[in-house]
Amino acid sequence: MEDLRVHVHKIEGNGGVVDSESRHWTLSDFDNGKPLGRGMFGIVYLVREKKSKYIIALKVLYKKQLEEACMEPLLQQQIQIESHLRHPNILHLYGYFHDESRVFLIVEYAACGELYKELQRQKRFNKQRAATVDYISINGREFFHWRSPNDKPAKKTVG
Repeated sequence: MEDLRVHVHKIEGNGGVVDSESRHWTLSDFDNGKPLGRGMFGIVYLVREKKSKYIIALKVLYKKQLEEACMEPLLQQQIQIESHLRHPNILHLYGYFHDESRVFLIVEYAACGELYKELQRQKRFNKQRAATVDYISINGREFFHWRSPNDKPAKKTVG
């Protein structure tokens, strides 16, 4: 994991680019937020970037857990692929940074939450909602396969 270099992308705010200069992100660039959820390798937090006041999701992944599961190459591939994707149905990866024990992914915040959680809450989608979800899902998947057939996108969001 140590060859993972600090890589910075622009954080896009309402109506345009907020920060276009390259910079090295640190935790001090973000206001503390609330946890959004836990995953196998870490925790996702809702945070605000201090300079732009832009709300994002900050994924905190633990290097030790990633190494034990031999997931470092997949994480590096995810970062490389998702940092260059721009599609309305795929969450944007704005950048990343790391410290001695953690990797931090700066990700677009999905205000409506995950599609899976919405389906659990409603139990069943009506025909119109199901058709919309299918269209969004297929559109995002086609875009991804057009870019690279072996890549896997971030979780779908409620549209």
